[in-house]
Amino acid sequence: MKDIAVKQETAAQKTQTEQTITELPNVDILETPNDIQLMVEMPGVANEDANVTVENNVLTIEGNGNIEPPKGEYELLGREYSTCRYRRDFTLSDQVDADKIKAHMKYGLLRLIIPKRAETKTRKIEIAA
Repeated sequence: MKDIAVKQETAAQKTQTEQTITELPNVDILETPNDIQLMVEMPGVANEDANVTVENNVLTIEGNGNIEPPKGEYELLGREYSTCRYRRDFTLSDQVDADKIKAHMKYGLLRLIIPKRAETKTRKIEIAA
């Protein structure tokens, strides 16, 4: 299927407000005969802080991460880790079944499995003699 079933935004957005950075997470898009899979990298985001929604054929992936310095007595000499907010939107085509999307998250890597509709899957046609 050359006409990919998910269309992603092209403009990278990175804004900073009140020590919270909103950025586009890195995403790999894979296609199998039965589905489209998204691998979304959101370091520092726990399962309960990730959110995936579909509205009007737009798949929205969001996550809030907070990387705290380790506990203990020390002087913090610099800090580059902070609260981070991830957001990415994808427009779904009518070739996928948005009602059957499954999501799994482990170690800040979110995996979405978006099944193709049965009528769009490639099938072999037997040729009779």
